[in-house]
Amino acid sequence: MRKFGKRLLCLGLTAVVMLPLLFAFGCAGGTPGETSAQLPETAGDTSAASAECIRMSDLSLYSVIRPDGRESLTDTSVSLYTALNALVKDSGGKVAIKTDFYKEGVPAFSIGEYEILIGKTNRPESAEFISKLRYKDYGYTLVGRKLVIAGGSDEATALAVSRFMSKVVKAAKAEDELFFVMPDSEFLQEGNYLIDRLSLCGTPVQSYRIIYPSGSTGGEEAAARNIMEAIRSASGYELDVQSDRDAGAATGREILVGKTDRTATEPATLVKDEAYICFDGKNITLYAADSAGYGAAFVRFTQLIGDKKTEEVNVVLSAKETVTYDSSLLTSMSFNLWVSEVSNDRVRRVITIINNYSPDTIGFQEASPNWMNILRSNLGRTYAYVGEGRDGGSSGEHNPIFYRADRFKLLDSGTRWLSDTPNVKSKYAESSLNRIYTFALLERISDGRKMMVVNTHFDHKSGEARQKQAKVLVEFLKGQFGYPVILTGDFNGSASSAEYSTIINSGMTNSMNIAATAEAAPTFTSYGKASSTIDFIFVIRNKVEVSFYRVCNEMIDGNWPSDHHPVIIKYTLAG
Repeated sequence: MRKFGKRLLCLGLTAVVMLPLLFAFGCAGGTPGETSAQLPETAGDTSAASAECIRMSDLSLYSVIRPDGRESLTDTSVSLYTALNALVKDSGGKVAIKTDFYKEGVPAFSIGEYEILIGKTNRPESAEFISKLRYKDYGYTLVGRKLVIAGGSDEATALAVSRFMSKVVKAAKAEDELFFVMPDSEFLQEGNYLIDRLSLCGTPVQSYRIIYPSGSTGGEEAAARNIMEAIRSASGYELDVQSDRDAGAATGREILVGKTDRTATEPATLVKDEAYICFDGKNITLYAADSAGYGAAFVRFTQLIGDKKTEEVNVVLSAKETVTYDSSLLTSMSFNLWVSEVSNDRVRRVITIINNYSPDTIGFQEASPNWMNILRSNLGRTYAYVGEGRDGGSSGEHNPIFYRADRFKLLDSGTRWLSDTPNVKSKYAESSLNRIYTFALLERISDGRKMMVVNTHFDHKSGEARQKQAKVLVEFLKGQFGYPVILTGDFNGSASSAEYSTIINSGMTNSMNIAATAEAAPTFTSYGKASSTIDFIFVIRNKVEVSFYRVCNEMIDGNWPSDHHPVIIKYTLAG
Protein backbone atom coordinates (compact mmCIF):
# COMPACT_ATOMS: atom_id res chain seq x y z
CA MET A 1 0.00 0.00 0.00
CA ARG A 2 1.10 3.58 -0.62
CA LYS A 3 -0.42 7.04 -0.55
CA PHE A 4 -0.76 9.22 -3.62
CA GLY A 5 2.86 9.90 -4.60
CA LYS A 6 4.34 13.39 -4.38
CA ARG A 7 1.05 15.05 -3.60
CA LEU A 8 0.56 13.04 -0.45
CA LEU A 9 4.23 13.22 0.47
CA CYS A 10 3.94 17.01 0.61
CA LEU A 11 0.57 16.93 2.33
CA GLY A 12 1.76 14.31 4.78
CA LEU A 13 4.60 16.59 5.98
CA THR A 14 2.09 19.27 6.88
CA ALA A 15 -0.68 17.01 8.19
CA VAL A 16 0.08 17.72 11.84
CA VAL A 17 -0.21 21.46 11.22
CA MET A 18 -3.20 21.37 8.88
CA LEU A 19 -5.43 18.87 10.66
CA PRO A 20 -6.25 21.17 13.59
CA LEU A 21 -7.12 23.88 11.07
CA LEU A 22 -9.45 21.50 9.26
CA PHE A 23 -11.28 20.76 12.46
CA ALA A 24 -11.34 24.43 13.38
CA PHE A 25 -12.76 25.66 10.09
CA GLY A 26 -14.47 22.62 8.59
CA CYS A 27 -14.07 21.78 4.89
CA ALA A 28 -12.37 24.32 2.65
CA GLY A 29 -14.78 27.10 1.79
CA GLY A 30 -16.87 26.76 4.94
CA THR A 31 -16.93 27.68 8.62
CA PRO A 32 -18.27 25.83 11.66
CA GLY A 33 -22.05 25.59 11.53
CA GLU A 34 -22.29 26.67 7.88
CA THR A 35 -24.87 24.64 5.94
CA SER A 36 -24.12 22.91 2.67
CA ALA A 37 -26.31 25.44 0.84
CA GLN A 38 -23.87 28.19 1.91
CA LEU A 39 -20.81 26.45 0.49
CA PRO A 40 -19.32 28.02 -2.65
CA GLU A 41 -20.26 26.46 -6.00
CA THR A 42 -17.11 24.41 -6.67
CA ALA A 43 -18.44 21.11 -8.01
CA GLY A 44 -15.82 19.59 -10.28
CA ASP A 45 -13.24 22.23 -9.27
CA THR A 46 -9.95 20.70 -8.13
CA SER A 47 -8.26 23.98 -7.12
CA ALA A 48 -7.15 24.89 -3.63
CA ALA A 49 -10.64 26.28 -2.95
CA SER A 50 -12.23 22.84 -3.39
CA ALA A 51 -13.67 20.86 -0.52
CA GLU A 52 -11.00 18.81 1.29
CA CYS A 53 -13.38 16.81 3.45
CA ILE A 54 -16.94 15.51 3.71
CA ARG A 55 -18.83 16.57 6.81
CA MET A 56 -21.05 13.97 8.41
CA SER A 57 -23.91 16.46 8.31
CA ASP A 58 -23.57 16.67 4.52
CA LEU A 59 -23.32 12.92 3.83
CA SER A 60 -27.05 12.58 3.18
CA LEU A 61 -26.72 15.11 0.32
CA TYR A 62 -24.67 12.58 -1.65
CA SER A 63 -25.76 10.09 -4.28
CA VAL A 64 -23.93 6.87 -5.07
CA ILE A 65 -23.30 6.88 -8.85
CA ARG A 66 -22.39 3.72 -10.77
CA PRO A 67 -21.65 3.41 -14.51
CA ASP A 68 -24.76 2.85 -16.61
CA GLY A 69 -24.72 -0.59 -18.21
CA ARG A 70 -21.94 -1.99 -16.01
CA GLU A 71 -24.01 -4.55 -14.15
CA SER A 72 -20.90 -6.06 -12.55
CA LEU A 73 -20.77 -3.04 -10.22
CA THR A 74 -24.45 -3.11 -9.22
CA ASP A 75 -24.08 -5.28 -6.12
CA THR A 76 -20.94 -3.43 -5.06
CA SER A 77 -22.69 -0.04 -5.35
CA VAL A 78 -25.80 -1.25 -3.52
CA SER A 79 -23.66 -2.57 -0.65
CA LEU A 80 -22.05 0.85 -0.21
CA TYR A 81 -25.41 2.62 -0.53
CA THR A 82 -26.88 0.37 2.17
CA ALA A 83 -23.95 0.92 4.53
CA LEU A 84 -24.05 4.69 4.11
CA ASN A 85 -27.78 4.84 4.80
CA ALA A 86 -27.30 2.82 7.96
CA LEU A 87 -24.83 5.51 9.04
CA VAL A 88 -27.17 8.49 8.42
CA LYS A 89 -30.51 6.94 9.38
CA ASP A 90 -30.57 8.43 12.91
CA SER A 91 -30.27 11.94 11.46
CA GLY A 92 -33.27 11.36 9.20
CA GLY A 93 -31.17 11.75 6.07
CA LYS A 94 -30.93 9.38 3.10
CA VAL A 95 -28.19 8.73 0.58
CA ALA A 96 -29.50 8.17 -2.98
CA ILE A 97 -28.27 5.74 -5.64
CA LYS A 98 -28.47 5.92 -9.46
CA THR A 99 -26.49 5.35 -12.63
CA ASP A 100 -24.36 8.01 -14.34
CA PHE A 101 -26.91 8.49 -17.14
CA TYR A 102 -27.76 12.17 -17.40
CA LYS A 103 -29.96 14.40 -19.53
CA GLU A 104 -29.88 18.17 -19.50
CA GLY A 105 -33.05 19.80 -18.27
CA VAL A 106 -34.36 16.68 -16.55
CA PRO A 107 -33.83 16.94 -12.77
CA ALA A 108 -34.03 13.18 -12.22
CA PHE A 109 -31.09 12.70 -14.59
CA SER A 110 -29.01 15.76 -13.73
CA ILE A 111 -25.41 15.73 -12.55
CA GLY A 112 -25.34 16.47 -8.84
CA GLU A 113 -22.87 18.55 -6.88
CA TYR A 114 -22.46 15.84 -4.25
CA GLU A 115 -21.68 12.44 -5.75
CA ILE A 116 -19.85 9.26 -4.77
CA LEU A 117 -18.55 7.95 -8.08
CA ILE A 118 -18.05 4.18 -8.35
CA GLY A 119 -15.67 2.96 -11.06
CA LYS A 120 -15.46 4.26 -14.61
CA THR A 121 -18.38 6.69 -14.64
CA ASN A 122 -18.78 9.35 -17.33
CA ARG A 123 -17.92 12.11 -14.87
CA PRO A 124 -14.62 13.99 -15.47
CA GLU A 125 -13.66 13.44 -11.84
CA SER A 126 -13.66 9.67 -12.42
CA ALA A 127 -11.58 10.05 -15.57
CA GLU A 128 -9.07 12.26 -13.74
CA PHE A 129 -8.55 9.69 -10.99
CA ILE A 130 -8.60 6.56 -13.18
CA SER A 131 -6.10 8.08 -15.62
CA LYS A 132 -3.50 7.52 -12.90
CA LEU A 133 -4.39 3.85 -12.39
CA ARG A 134 -3.29 0.65 -14.02
CA TYR A 135 -5.47 -2.44 -14.32
CA LYS A 136 -5.04 -3.79 -10.79
CA ASP A 137 -4.64 -0.43 -9.00
CA TYR A 138 -7.46 0.88 -6.84
CA GLY A 139 -8.21 3.53 -4.29
CA TYR A 140 -10.33 6.53 -3.39
CA THR A 141 -9.98 10.29 -3.03
CA LEU A 142 -11.89 13.56 -3.19
CA VAL A 143 -11.87 15.44 -6.49
CA GLY A 144 -13.60 18.70 -5.74
CA ARG A 145 -16.71 17.63 -3.83
CA LYS A 146 -16.91 14.32 -5.69
CA LEU A 147 -15.75 11.26 -3.80
CA VAL A 148 -14.20 8.91 -6.36
CA ILE A 149 -13.86 5.20 -5.49
CA ALA A 150 -12.41 3.27 -8.38
CA GLY A 151 -9.89 0.83 -9.80
CA GLY A 152 -8.34 0.13 -13.15
CA SER A 153 -10.95 -2.61 -13.69
CA ASP A 154 -14.36 -3.47 -12.27
CA GLU A 155 -12.72 -6.12 -10.10
CA ALA A 156 -10.28 -3.57 -8.72
CA THR A 157 -13.14 -1.11 -8.16
CA ALA A 158 -14.92 -3.75 -6.06
CA LEU A 159 -11.75 -4.02 -3.94
CA ALA A 160 -11.68 -0.23 -3.58
CA VAL A 161 -15.28 -0.16 -2.35
CA SER A 162 -14.63 -3.04 0.05
CA ARG A 163 -11.62 -1.25 1.48
CA PHE A 164 -13.52 2.03 1.74
CA MET A 165 -16.35 0.37 3.61
CA SER A 166 -14.03 -1.36 6.08
CA LYS A 167 -11.68 1.57 6.72
CA VAL A 168 -13.92 4.62 6.35
CA VAL A 169 -17.61 3.71 6.66
CA LYS A 170 -17.28 1.19 9.48
CA ALA A 171 -14.91 3.49 11.37
CA ALA A 172 -17.33 6.44 11.18
CA LYS A 173 -19.86 7.29 13.87
CA ALA A 174 -23.05 9.27 13.42
CA GLU A 175 -21.94 11.80 16.03
CA ASP A 176 -18.65 12.53 14.23
CA GLU A 177 -18.23 15.98 12.69
CA LEU A 178 -16.18 14.74 9.74
CA PHE A 179 -16.72 11.64 7.60
CA PHE A 180 -13.80 11.91 5.14
CA VAL A 181 -10.72 14.12 5.57
CA MET A 182 -8.06 14.85 2.99
CA PRO A 183 -5.32 13.77 2.77
CA ASP A 184 -5.51 11.34 5.68
CA SER A 185 -8.46 9.34 4.33
CA GLU A 186 -7.45 8.95 0.67
CA PHE A 187 -5.84 5.72 -0.39
CA LEU A 188 -4.13 4.02 -3.30
CA GLN A 189 -3.15 0.36 -3.67
CA GLU A 190 -0.85 -0.47 -6.56
CA GLY A 191 -1.10 -3.85 -8.27
CA ASN A 192 1.76 -6.22 -8.96
CA TYR A 193 2.83 -6.22 -12.61
CA LEU A 194 5.33 -8.17 -14.66
CA ILE A 195 6.82 -4.96 -16.08
CA ASP A 196 6.80 -1.72 -14.10
CA ARG A 197 7.56 0.54 -17.07
CA LEU A 198 6.87 -0.66 -20.61
CA SER A 199 7.79 1.42 -23.65
CA LEU A 200 7.36 0.79 -27.36
CA CYS A 201 10.14 2.32 -29.44
CA GLY A 202 10.96 4.76 -26.64
CA THR A 203 7.38 5.89 -25.99
CA PRO A 204 5.47 4.79 -22.85
CA VAL A 205 2.97 2.10 -23.86
CA GLN A 206 0.05 4.01 -22.31
CA SER A 207 0.53 6.69 -24.99
CA TYR A 208 -0.66 4.27 -27.69
CA ARG A 209 -4.07 3.11 -28.82
CA ILE A 210 -4.80 0.09 -31.04
CA ILE A 211 -6.66 0.44 -34.35
CA TYR A 212 -7.98 -2.26 -36.71
CA PRO A 213 -9.80 -1.84 -40.05
CA SER A 214 -13.59 -1.51 -39.93
CA GLY A 215 -15.36 -4.58 -41.30
CA SER A 216 -12.24 -6.73 -41.16
CA THR A 217 -12.68 -10.48 -41.53
CA GLY A 218 -9.06 -11.62 -41.69
CA GLY A 219 -8.29 -11.79 -37.98
CA GLU A 220 -7.25 -8.15 -37.53
CA GLU A 221 -9.71 -7.36 -34.74
CA ALA A 222 -8.87 -10.55 -32.86
CA ALA A 223 -5.16 -9.77 -33.10
CA ALA A 224 -5.78 -6.18 -31.96
CA ARG A 225 -7.65 -7.33 -28.86
CA ASN A 226 -5.06 -10.01 -28.14
CA ILE A 227 -2.33 -7.36 -28.26
CA MET A 228 -4.28 -5.25 -25.78
CA GLU A 229 -4.65 -8.26 -23.45
CA ALA A 230 -0.92 -9.01 -23.68
CA ILE A 231 0.03 -5.41 -22.89
CA ARG A 232 -2.44 -5.25 -20.02
CA SER A 233 -1.24 -8.56 -18.58
CA ALA A 234 2.40 -7.47 -18.73
CA SER A 235 2.18 -3.82 -17.68
CA GLY A 236 -1.27 -3.16 -16.28
CA TYR A 237 -2.11 -0.58 -18.96
CA GLU A 238 -5.34 -1.19 -20.87
CA LEU A 239 -5.13 0.52 -24.25
CA ASP A 240 -8.18 1.61 -26.23
CA VAL A 241 -9.03 -0.80 -29.08
CA GLN A 242 -11.18 0.68 -31.88
CA SER A 243 -11.93 0.27 -35.54
CA ASP A 244 -10.60 3.03 -37.80
CA ARG A 245 -14.21 4.10 -38.44
CA ASP A 246 -14.96 4.57 -34.73
CA ALA A 247 -11.56 5.99 -33.76
CA GLY A 248 -11.88 9.16 -35.84
CA ALA A 249 -8.83 11.12 -36.91
CA ALA A 250 -5.41 9.79 -36.03
CA THR A 251 -4.07 11.34 -32.83
CA GLY A 252 -0.88 10.49 -30.99
CA ARG A 253 0.72 7.07 -31.32
CA GLU A 254 -1.12 4.04 -32.68
CA ILE A 255 -0.65 0.31 -33.12
CA LEU A 256 -2.28 -0.41 -36.47
CA VAL A 257 -3.38 -3.99 -37.14
CA GLY A 258 -4.04 -4.50 -40.84
CA LYS A 259 -4.77 -2.04 -43.65
CA THR A 260 -6.50 0.79 -41.80
CA ASP A 261 -7.37 4.21 -43.19
CA ARG A 262 -4.21 5.59 -41.57
CA THR A 263 -1.09 6.45 -43.57
CA ALA A 264 1.52 3.91 -42.60
CA THR A 265 4.37 1.83 -43.94
CA GLU A 266 2.86 -0.98 -46.00
CA PRO A 267 4.56 -3.83 -47.86
CA ALA A 268 4.06 -3.71 -51.61
CA THR A 269 2.72 -7.28 -51.60
CA LEU A 270 1.66 -9.71 -48.92
CA VAL A 271 3.53 -12.98 -49.32
CA LYS A 272 1.93 -16.28 -48.33
CA ASP A 273 3.11 -17.47 -44.90
CA GLU A 274 4.74 -14.14 -44.09
CA ALA A 275 3.57 -11.48 -41.64
CA TYR A 276 5.20 -8.11 -40.98
CA ILE A 277 5.76 -5.84 -38.01
CA CYS A 278 6.74 -2.33 -39.11
CA PHE A 279 7.72 0.90 -37.33
CA ASP A 280 7.70 4.19 -39.24
CA GLY A 281 9.12 6.38 -36.48
CA LYS A 282 5.71 6.98 -34.92
CA ASN A 283 3.21 4.17 -35.44
CA ILE A 284 3.59 0.39 -35.25
CA THR A 285 1.85 -1.64 -37.95
CA LEU A 286 1.11 -5.37 -38.24
CA TYR A 287 0.29 -6.83 -41.67
CA ALA A 288 -0.56 -10.36 -42.78
CA ALA A 289 -2.42 -12.15 -45.56
CA ASP A 290 -4.73 -14.16 -43.26
CA SER A 291 -5.77 -14.75 -39.66
CA ALA A 292 -2.98 -17.27 -39.12
CA GLY A 293 -0.51 -14.57 -40.11
CA TYR A 294 -1.99 -12.07 -37.68
CA GLY A 295 -1.79 -14.76 -35.01
CA ALA A 296 1.90 -15.25 -35.81
CA ALA A 297 2.54 -11.48 -35.72
CA PHE A 298 0.79 -11.26 -32.35
CA VAL A 299 2.92 -14.09 -30.94
CA ARG A 300 6.08 -12.34 -32.13
CA PHE A 301 4.90 -9.06 -30.61
CA THR A 302 4.39 -10.72 -27.22
CA GLN A 303 7.81 -12.37 -27.46
CA LEU A 304 9.35 -8.92 -27.85
CA ILE A 305 7.59 -7.74 -24.69
CA GLY A 306 8.92 -10.76 -22.80
CA ASP A 307 7.61 -12.77 -19.88
CA LYS A 308 10.13 -12.02 -17.12
CA LYS A 309 9.60 -9.84 -14.08
CA THR A 310 11.52 -6.61 -14.59
CA GLU A 311 11.34 -2.91 -13.83
CA GLU A 312 11.66 -1.59 -17.36
CA VAL A 313 11.31 -2.88 -20.93
CA ASN A 314 11.66 -0.88 -24.14
CA VAL A 315 10.54 -2.85 -27.20
CA VAL A 316 12.77 -1.79 -30.09
CA LEU A 317 11.34 -2.36 -33.57
CA SER A 318 12.97 -2.07 -36.96
CA ALA A 319 11.39 -0.48 -40.01
CA LYS A 320 10.21 -3.94 -41.05
CA GLU A 321 10.48 -7.37 -39.42
CA THR A 322 9.28 -10.44 -41.28
CA VAL A 323 7.58 -13.22 -39.31
CA THR A 324 7.28 -16.57 -41.06
CA TYR A 325 4.55 -19.10 -40.23
CA ASP A 326 2.86 -22.19 -41.62
CA SER A 327 -0.66 -21.32 -42.77
CA SER A 328 -1.52 -25.04 -42.97
CA LEU A 329 -0.99 -25.42 -39.21
CA LEU A 330 -4.17 -25.70 -37.11
CA THR A 331 -4.73 -25.59 -33.36
CA SER A 332 -7.42 -27.23 -31.25
CA MET A 333 -8.12 -26.79 -27.54
CA SER A 334 -10.14 -28.74 -24.98
CA PHE A 335 -11.16 -26.69 -21.94
CA ASN A 336 -13.35 -27.59 -18.94
CA LEU A 337 -14.42 -24.17 -17.64
CA TRP A 338 -15.67 -25.33 -14.19
CA VAL A 339 -19.31 -24.42 -13.87
CA SER A 340 -19.01 -22.98 -10.32
CA GLU A 341 -17.76 -19.66 -8.95
CA VAL A 342 -18.00 -17.54 -12.08
CA SER A 343 -16.25 -14.45 -10.69
CA ASN A 344 -15.09 -11.50 -12.78
CA ASP A 345 -11.47 -12.33 -11.96
CA ARG A 346 -11.86 -15.91 -13.15
CA VAL A 347 -13.69 -14.88 -16.32
CA ARG A 348 -10.79 -12.58 -17.15
CA ARG A 349 -8.30 -15.41 -16.62
CA VAL A 350 -10.33 -17.78 -18.81
CA ILE A 351 -10.60 -15.29 -21.67
CA THR A 352 -6.94 -14.31 -21.34
CA ILE A 353 -5.64 -17.86 -21.67
CA ILE A 354 -7.88 -18.45 -24.70
CA ASN A 355 -6.67 -15.24 -26.34
CA ASN A 356 -3.05 -16.10 -25.56
CA TYR A 357 -3.32 -19.29 -27.62
CA SER A 358 -6.04 -18.17 -30.07
CA PRO A 359 -6.95 -21.77 -31.03
CA ASP A 360 -8.76 -22.43 -34.29
CA THR A 361 -11.32 -24.66 -32.55
CA ILE A 362 -12.21 -25.02 -28.87
CA GLY A 363 -14.28 -27.74 -27.24
CA PHE A 364 -15.64 -26.45 -23.92
CA GLN A 365 -17.09 -28.52 -21.09
CA GLU A 366 -19.28 -27.35 -18.18
CA ALA A 367 -20.44 -24.38 -20.24
CA SER A 368 -23.56 -23.40 -18.32
CA PRO A 369 -26.02 -20.88 -19.83
CA ASN A 370 -24.16 -18.20 -17.85
CA TRP A 371 -20.82 -19.33 -19.26
CA MET A 372 -22.32 -19.42 -22.75
CA ASN A 373 -23.32 -15.76 -22.41
CA ILE A 374 -19.81 -14.92 -21.25
CA LEU A 375 -18.18 -16.84 -24.11
CA ARG A 376 -20.44 -15.26 -26.72
CA SER A 377 -19.81 -11.80 -25.33
CA ASN A 378 -16.03 -12.14 -25.17
CA LEU A 379 -15.28 -14.39 -28.14
CA GLY A 380 -18.09 -13.52 -30.53
CA ARG A 381 -16.01 -11.11 -32.60
CA THR A 382 -13.68 -13.94 -33.60
CA TYR A 383 -15.53 -17.22 -33.09
CA ALA A 384 -18.79 -18.77 -34.20
CA TYR A 385 -20.11 -21.78 -32.26
CA VAL A 386 -22.42 -24.78 -32.36
CA GLY A 387 -24.06 -26.81 -29.60
CA GLU A 388 -27.07 -26.94 -27.28
CA GLY A 389 -27.56 -27.74 -23.61
CA ARG A 390 -27.71 -31.28 -22.25
CA ASP A 391 -31.25 -30.63 -21.03
CA GLY A 392 -32.35 -29.47 -24.48
CA GLY A 393 -32.13 -26.11 -26.25
CA SER A 394 -30.36 -23.57 -24.06
CA SER A 395 -30.99 -25.51 -20.83
CA GLY A 396 -28.22 -27.17 -18.87
CA GLU A 397 -24.50 -27.37 -19.45
CA HIS A 398 -23.31 -27.23 -23.07
CA ASN A 399 -20.43 -28.99 -24.80
CA PRO A 400 -20.10 -26.31 -27.48
CA ILE A 401 -17.52 -26.14 -30.25
CA PHE A 402 -16.22 -22.64 -30.96
CA TYR A 403 -14.42 -22.18 -34.27
CA ARG A 404 -12.64 -19.33 -36.02
CA ALA A 405 -15.22 -17.83 -38.35
CA ASP A 406 -12.50 -16.34 -40.54
CA ARG A 407 -10.87 -19.75 -41.13
CA PHE A 408 -13.79 -22.18 -41.44
CA LYS A 409 -17.15 -22.61 -43.08
CA LEU A 410 -19.67 -24.73 -41.16
CA LEU A 411 -21.11 -27.59 -43.25
CA ASP A 412 -23.00 -29.59 -40.61
CA SER A 413 -23.41 -29.72 -36.85
CA GLY A 414 -25.52 -31.18 -34.08
CA THR A 415 -25.80 -32.24 -30.45
CA ARG A 416 -26.61 -35.83 -29.50
CA TRP A 417 -27.24 -37.57 -26.20
CA LEU A 418 -24.98 -40.34 -24.91
CA SER A 419 -27.71 -42.93 -24.54
CA ASP A 420 -29.56 -45.62 -26.47
CA THR A 421 -31.77 -42.85 -27.92
CA PRO A 422 -29.19 -40.22 -28.92
CA ASN A 423 -31.56 -38.03 -30.93
CA VAL A 424 -33.75 -37.14 -27.95
CA LYS A 425 -32.98 -35.86 -24.48
CA SER A 426 -32.13 -38.99 -22.49
CA LYS A 427 -29.51 -40.78 -20.38
CA TYR A 428 -28.46 -44.17 -19.14
CA ALA A 429 -29.84 -45.18 -15.75
CA GLU A 430 -26.27 -45.38 -14.38
CA SER A 431 -25.47 -41.81 -15.42
CA SER A 432 -25.97 -39.14 -12.78
CA LEU A 433 -26.84 -36.53 -15.41
CA ASN A 434 -27.76 -36.20 -19.05
CA ARG A 435 -24.53 -36.38 -21.08
CA ILE A 436 -24.01 -35.21 -24.67
CA TYR A 437 -21.56 -34.76 -27.50
CA THR A 438 -21.50 -31.96 -30.06
CA PHE A 439 -20.07 -32.24 -33.57
CA ALA A 440 -19.13 -29.75 -36.28
CA LEU A 441 -18.14 -30.58 -39.85
CA LEU A 442 -15.88 -27.70 -40.91
CA GLU A 443 -14.40 -26.69 -44.24
CA ARG A 444 -11.18 -24.69 -44.22
CA ILE A 445 -11.80 -21.58 -46.30
CA SER A 446 -8.25 -21.34 -47.63
CA ASP A 447 -8.19 -24.72 -49.42
CA GLY A 448 -11.57 -26.44 -48.99
CA ARG A 449 -10.18 -29.20 -46.74
CA LYS A 450 -12.85 -30.71 -44.46
CA MET A 451 -12.52 -31.92 -40.87
CA MET A 452 -14.86 -33.28 -38.20
CA VAL A 453 -14.56 -31.82 -34.70
CA VAL A 454 -16.36 -33.59 -31.81
CA ASN A 455 -16.57 -32.49 -28.18
CA THR A 456 -17.98 -34.36 -25.17
CA HIS A 457 -18.11 -34.74 -21.38
CA PHE A 458 -18.61 -38.19 -19.80
CA ASP A 459 -20.33 -38.88 -16.48
CA HIS A 460 -18.31 -37.99 -13.39
CA LYS A 461 -19.64 -40.67 -11.01
CA SER A 462 -20.25 -43.99 -12.75
CA GLY A 463 -17.59 -45.99 -14.57
CA GLU A 464 -20.30 -48.23 -16.00
CA ALA A 465 -22.09 -45.17 -17.43
CA ARG A 466 -18.84 -43.93 -18.97
CA GLN A 467 -18.25 -47.28 -20.70
CA LYS A 468 -21.72 -47.16 -22.26
CA GLN A 469 -21.27 -43.51 -23.23
CA ALA A 470 -17.95 -44.30 -24.92
CA LYS A 471 -19.59 -46.98 -27.05
CA VAL A 472 -22.31 -44.57 -28.23
CA LEU A 473 -19.69 -41.97 -29.09
CA VAL A 474 -17.50 -44.46 -30.96
CA GLU A 475 -20.48 -45.60 -33.02
CA PHE A 476 -20.85 -42.03 -34.26
CA LEU A 477 -17.10 -41.50 -34.76
CA LYS A 478 -16.70 -44.56 -36.97
CA GLY A 479 -19.14 -43.04 -39.42
CA GLN A 480 -16.92 -39.95 -39.70
CA PHE A 481 -13.57 -41.63 -40.37
CA GLY A 482 -13.63 -40.46 -43.96
CA TYR A 483 -12.64 -37.06 -42.53
CA PRO A 484 -9.76 -36.06 -40.26
CA VAL A 485 -11.40 -36.29 -36.82
CA ILE A 486 -10.50 -34.21 -33.74
CA LEU A 487 -12.16 -35.41 -30.52
CA THR A 488 -11.91 -33.17 -27.44
CA GLY A 489 -13.39 -33.72 -24.01
CA ASP A 490 -13.37 -34.30 -20.29
CA PHE A 491 -13.72 -38.08 -20.13
CA ASN A 492 -13.61 -38.35 -16.32
CA GLY A 493 -11.42 -41.43 -16.71
CA SER A 494 -7.68 -41.93 -17.01
CA ALA A 495 -5.67 -43.66 -19.75
CA SER A 496 -6.09 -46.94 -17.86
CA SER A 497 -9.90 -46.79 -17.88
CA ALA A 498 -12.25 -48.97 -19.92
CA GLU A 499 -13.79 -45.95 -21.66
CA TYR A 500 -10.35 -44.75 -22.79
CA SER A 501 -9.64 -48.20 -24.24
CA THR A 502 -12.95 -48.19 -26.09
CA ILE A 503 -11.98 -44.96 -27.84
CA ILE A 504 -8.44 -46.13 -28.65
CA ASN A 505 -9.69 -49.48 -29.97
CA SER A 506 -11.98 -47.63 -32.38
CA GLY A 507 -8.97 -46.28 -34.29
CA MET A 508 -8.50 -42.95 -32.49
CA THR A 509 -5.13 -42.03 -30.95
CA ASN A 510 -4.22 -39.88 -27.96
CA SER A 511 -2.59 -36.81 -29.57
CA MET A 512 -0.04 -36.60 -26.76
CA ASN A 513 1.43 -39.95 -27.75
CA ILE A 514 2.13 -39.00 -31.36
CA ALA A 515 3.08 -35.33 -30.98
CA ALA A 516 6.55 -34.38 -32.19
CA THR A 517 6.84 -32.25 -29.04
CA ALA A 518 4.73 -32.88 -25.93
CA GLU A 519 4.54 -30.85 -22.72
CA ALA A 520 2.47 -33.17 -20.54
CA ALA A 521 1.06 -32.47 -17.08
CA PRO A 522 -2.02 -33.43 -15.05
CA THR A 523 -5.13 -31.83 -16.51
CA PHE A 524 -7.40 -31.90 -13.44
CA THR A 525 -5.89 -30.32 -10.32
CA SER A 526 -8.87 -28.74 -8.52
CA TYR A 527 -6.64 -25.76 -7.75
CA GLY A 528 -3.87 -27.88 -6.30
CA LYS A 529 -6.07 -30.41 -4.49
CA ALA A 530 -5.88 -33.18 -7.12
CA SER A 531 -3.57 -34.51 -9.81
CA SER A 532 -4.99 -36.59 -12.65
CA THR A 533 -5.21 -36.59 -16.44
CA ILE A 534 -8.79 -37.01 -17.62
CA ASP A 535 -8.96 -34.40 -20.41
CA PHE A 536 -7.81 -35.60 -23.83
CA ILE A 537 -7.63 -34.67 -27.48
CA PHE A 538 -7.89 -37.75 -29.72
CA VAL A 539 -7.16 -37.80 -33.47
CA ILE A 540 -7.06 -40.28 -36.36
CA ARG A 541 -3.37 -40.95 -36.75
CA ASN A 542 -3.17 -41.39 -40.52
CA LYS A 543 -5.24 -38.24 -41.19
CA VAL A 544 -3.86 -35.82 -38.59
CA GLU A 545 -0.17 -35.11 -37.95
CA VAL A 546 0.37 -33.61 -34.47
CA SER A 547 3.43 -31.39 -34.13
CA PHE A 548 2.82 -30.06 -30.61
CA TYR A 549 0.85 -31.05 -27.50
CA ARG A 550 0.62 -29.00 -24.33
CA VAL A 551 -1.27 -28.90 -21.06
CA CYS A 552 -1.68 -25.15 -20.48
CA ASN A 553 -0.95 -25.13 -16.74
CA GLU A 554 0.37 -21.57 -16.46
CA MET A 555 -1.20 -19.14 -14.01
CA ILE A 556 -2.89 -15.95 -15.16
CA ASP A 557 -2.58 -13.02 -12.75
CA GLY A 558 -1.42 -15.35 -9.98
CA ASN A 559 -4.06 -18.08 -10.29
CA TRP A 560 -5.39 -20.74 -12.64
CA PRO A 561 -8.40 -20.04 -14.86
CA SER A 562 -10.21 -23.28 -13.91
CA ASP A 563 -9.97 -26.45 -11.87
CA HIS A 564 -8.98 -28.13 -15.17
CA HIS A 565 -6.04 -27.01 -17.30
CA PRO A 566 -6.79 -26.53 -21.00
CA VAL A 567 -5.15 -28.94 -23.45
CA ILE A 568 -3.99 -27.69 -26.85
CA ILE A 569 -2.49 -29.30 -29.95
CA LYS A 570 -0.95 -27.98 -33.15
CA TYR A 571 -1.48 -30.19 -36.17
CA THR A 572 -1.76 -30.42 -39.93
CA LEU A 573 -4.25 -32.36 -42.02
CA ALA A 574 -2.38 -35.27 -43.59
CA GLY A 575 -2.43 -36.06 -47.30
